[in-house]
Amino acid sequence: MKEYKGVIFDLCGTLGYFTLRPDSFARFSAYFGLSHDEKKELRDISLRKSYAYVKDYFCARYGYDLIDFSLLEKEIKPEVDSFKLFDETISVLETLNNRGIKLSLISNIGELYLPVFYNSGLDKYCEHPYFSCF
Repeated sequence: MKEYKGVIFDLCGTLGYFTLRPDSFARFSAYFGLSHDEKKELRDISLRKSYAYVKDYFCARYGYDLIDFSLLEKEIKPEVDSFKLFDETISVLETLNNRGIKLSLISNIGELYLPVFYNSGLDKYCEHPYFSCF
């Protein structure tokens, strides 16, 4: 049997899932009347760039005085809180860890959703997580 030295996981859909659909950015962008292409661009930006970049994107477009980002942050919190690990996730990670297999994670989750990784305790198992938003 082949011995593995490491395993890389994705976060959403592999280790866990959201019980609430994470679409706050879509609702937020709809409020500003963005076109379909602009919404898609914002979604792509929010997955690959920092939250500060996303805020700058909106502010450059609509002006700093017009946007209350606390509304977006409050709307995202229930989505973050809805994240659940699959039943077998921890036992699989512990088994691999006990076998000396190094564990890591690659995810395109946006910066405001990062607490799902830490709140679920996955940081105890994954030595070097990589997130596309950084």
